[in-house]
Amino acid sequence: MGKLLKVAKRVTDLAHVVGGYVTGKLILVEPLLGILLAVAFYLYEFAQAWKGKNGLVGDLREYAVGLYVAGLEALGIDVIPFT
Repeated sequence: MGKLLKVAKRVTDLAHVVGGYVTGKLILVEPLLGILLAVAFYLYEFAQAWKGKNGLVGDLREYAVGLYVAGLEALGIDVIPFT
């Protein structure tokens, strides 16, 4: 895999984590919007899997990491230092 493709893969991995984090935070202030965002993400990922694109499990795992971080912060656990 070329260097540029490796960078692009890391950026998309990070984007999934950030997307999960934003969803988790959004659910706390606007539950309906947060749930709609989560459903849209899952539908998109399953549509990609249906087309034969691999990576579904990894993408969902990265998204879940973001959700977990937001959940831990909601419980008062400082997960990300300096925030």
